[in-house]
Formats: sequence, C-alpha cells, structure tokens
Amino acid sequence: MIAFARPLAFSLFLASVFAVAQQPWHHPNEFSLNEDFIQFAQACTRDSSWVEARVLLDINGASKEVIAARDADSGKIYFHSNGDMRWVVEGGMLDSNLSVSLVEGYNGGSESLVWQDQLHSLGGYGLWRKHFDLLRFEGGKQAWQLLGVVGDKPQDRDVDRSIAHARGGSYFVLEEMMEQGVYGNSEYILRELDVASREWSVKGIVDPRLGSLNGGFGMGDHWVLRNYAGELIVVTLDDMVAYVFPNRLKELNSFLSWNPKPGRRTFVQPDSAWHVYNGLRKSFVLPQIGPGFGSQFNVVDASQPIRPKAANSSFDARESNQGGGQSMQPRATWLPWSLVAVLSLFLLRLLTKRRQKDDEVSQSQDESVASRISPMTEKLMKEGGKQLETEELDELLGISHLSSPETLRSQRARSINRINTEYRILHGADLIVRRQSQEDRRRSVYVIHSFE
Repeated sequence: MIAFARPLAFSLFLASVFAVAQQPWHHPNEFSLNEDFIQFAQACTRDSSWVEARVLLDINGASKEVIAARDADSGKIYFHSNGDMRWVVEGGMLDSNLSVSLVEGYNGGSESLVWQDQLHSLGGYGLWRKHFDLLRFEGGKQAWQLLGVVGDKPQDRDVDRSIAHARGGSYFVLEEMMEQGVYGNSEYILRELDVASREWSVKGIVDPRLGSLNGGFGMGDHWVLRNYAGELIVVTLDDMVAYVFPNRLKELNSFLSWNPKPGRRTFVQPDSAWHVYNGLRKSFVLPQIGPGFGSQFNVVDASQPIRPKAANSSFDARESNQGGGQSMQPRATWLPWSLVAVLSLFLLRLLTKRRQKDDEVSQSQDESVASRISPMTEKLMKEGGKQLETEELDELLGISHLSSPETLRSQRARSINRINTEYRILHGADLIVRRQSQEDRRRSVYVIHSFE
C-alpha cells in the first residue's frame, strides 16, 4: 500500500506542477473574470447596431482597454485587449482564451476589424516605435501572425500624428509626412490597405485645408477628425469629401474626454456614439451634412501629384536677331538632333532615378528591420548559440552592479521579458531561454538562441 501511495503522491505532485505551468503569465484570465467586461460583452451581444465598441477595465490596479470587433456579415464578435496579444475570446465563449501568445504588447492603439470571420489588427505602438504592420489572429499556438503586404506601406517611426480607421475590408490611414514642405502646406498622405489582397495604395496628397490633425474616431462610413485650428471635420469615405465645422469642436472634445475611467463603455454607430459610466450617459451626434453644405472640399488634393514635381528642363531655342533675312533651313537641320538629345537625356535620367529608387527601397527595408532591434537585443544576438552563467548574463545586461539579490532578480526578469518580446515578434522564438545546469542542478544557465 505504501509502495503504491508513493508513486500516486508523486503523480499528484507532478500534476499540480503541470497545472501551474499550464497557467503562466501569458494567460491573463483576469479579463474574462472582470465584471465590467462581462456586462460590456453582454451589451455587445444584445445590440447589433454598433460598428465599434470598447470598454475600460481595472486589471490589477492598471487601466486596460478591451475592444469588440464584429464581422458585419456573419455577426461574429471577437474581444481582445488593446496592446495585449495574450488574450482573445469570442462572443459566445467569454471564459475560453483562444490565444496562447507570449507577446504582451506590440499593437497598442491599433485599429481592429473582423474580415471573413478572422480578426485583424493594423498598426499601433509596439516596443519603442509606431508601426503599420498588419497582424491576423490565427488562434491556438499560431496566435497572431504578421502578414506580408505589397504596395507603398506607411513608414514606421517613433512618434507621429498619423490616424487610422477600419471600415469593412479596408484600412484608411492619414499618414503624417516625414518631409515637411514637400507638398506645400499639405501634412498628410491618404493611403488605403485592402485586407483581402493585402495591398497598399496611395490615394493622394491630402488637401492642406484639413490642417494639423489632433485625433478623432471612426463612425463606420464617416471619419470624425479634429485639428489644432479648432475645427471639427467629418470625412465621408464613399466619396472622400471633408465637411468642416468651425464651431462644433467643443462638443467633440467634451465627448472624448468624458470620464476616461475603468467601467466606461463606448458604443459607436454610423451616425452617433455614446459613453455609459455608472448609470450616466454621454452622447455625440454626427453633424448634418449633405448637398449644399457650405465648407466642403475633396480630401485628396487633385492639383498635387503623388510625388513632387521635378524641375523642368528648358532648352534655349531663341532665334538670333542678327541677319533678319535668315532662312528656316538651319533650324530644320538642328531641331531633330535637339529632340534626340532631349529624349536621350530623359531616358538616362529615368533610368538613374529608377536605380536610385531601388537602392532607397532596399536601404529602407534594411533600415526598417534594423530599427526594430534595440541595442541591448542586438548585443545579445551576437552571443547566439552560447550558454551563459547567471553572472555572465547580468554583465551583458548591465545590471551586475546591483547589490540587492531581489532587485537583481527583478531587473533580470524584466530585461529578459523585454528582449524576448522584441525578438519573438521578428523571429518567432525567445532569444534567451533559461535552463537547468547539467553540472549543478541548483543553478540555472541561459541559452542564447541562434537565428542562423
């Protein structure tokens, strides 16, 4: 009996260990258990008129935002935490986390949509930069996948004022220009991403009358924006026309800043939006627009080319006034050769520009990849394939000077988590893996992943 009890006790011990191991930090069930979220999810299921919905939650003392995204055709709803890729649930299974991702951040402040029953996320703030990457939720071990796109994608950068809005199967982005003054007073380029083909297209240079934008939000087929000039702007996405309201910005500002506290629910319809908080309600109604409206213009400035105009080449064809009886025969002789010279110069310039553009694209791609690697991660990548002792790793992380063992452990864990998150986004694996030392089971060693 005792001989039987020992293996049984050992099995129970292993089962408890595995049970704990199967509920690591990357399964944040706190979202599903939050009472504000449960009430929010129930409200989203009851009402099918909203085009966008979100709620603020208090999770372990921190304010988190949960977004609801729904397929307009099938009605399928996904809930996910904005900026936390570790948790995704469906409308009918709120207690079943579909994601096993290890990535806590990377798409904070992103725009979400459900297309053909699959959840997509575009852009946001990840690591230390603002990106315009397209991610699709696959579920299970696949979790979120970084999708390849074609076309002229907006540039990744540290901080900017670019604004995105999702509608149907498309993302629209008002991208802030990197080079000010290239297109006169225009500050933005309008781009569109078709989710089905995953292709970016440039719609054109934005009319400078849109001004310097200061945020806003989407309302289905309408895009409500505000600028630093104090104007409220409504953009109709079907015809890309902007309607300007100089005296309605106070109403929008009051709505956007109303009680940004945990428990506030937000629902957006095509013509109105409202917050609900502690039984109170704050609404915003889309201003009346239509034919005959006073201040309106096309969002895209048709007079501006997509790329800056090159300086026009001019050739001096002035006639000499000497000898007023000069015949036309000399002009007939040099004119064809001049045309040949002009065409030759044009073709040579075109080929040179194409080569320069190819070199710039190649360089920008290399720089884009390099910009995603922090100096610390790059430093650790050079140790690929090595097995480091704890003291050696602390030296590389620059924390060996810390005297308190508890502080040292905490800083080591945070550094490893940050580096692994960054490396996992790019290569799908952890850069630093902790293992038990074969020589001394009481000690740990850190194996540096080799990407090559």
